[in-house]
Amino acid sequence: MSEMYEVTGTIHALGQTLPAGNKQKREVVLILGDKYPQYVAFEAFGDKVGDLDKSRVGDDVAIKFELRGREWRKNPGDPAKFFTALGLRSLVTIKAAPEPIDGADALPF
Repeated sequence: MSEMYEVTGTIHALGQTLPAGNKQKREVVLILGDKYPQYVAFEAFGDKVGDLDKSRVGDDVAIKFELRGREWRKNPGDPAKFFTALGLRSLVTIKAAPEPIDGADALPF
């Protein structure tokens, strides 16, 4: 396994669970930073996909991840393309987002 890193941020988006070979994958996008926010996508694979089921947009979370990369060539001798992925290893909710208010009936006036 590669070196582990950790960041904290706010969940901006949760992707759909998709097939990935004989496993599943799901993406979570965090907003990192305040003054110049960065939107960073992390990939969950296999049993880590379920870790995202209890998360919601707006949750403040800590994510441990591994940095992965690979080289790809369409044909031998073609120029190489390089891909980088941030593989989610764990997610801990620091502060849950407030429950959404459903409909106008929930308003106090």
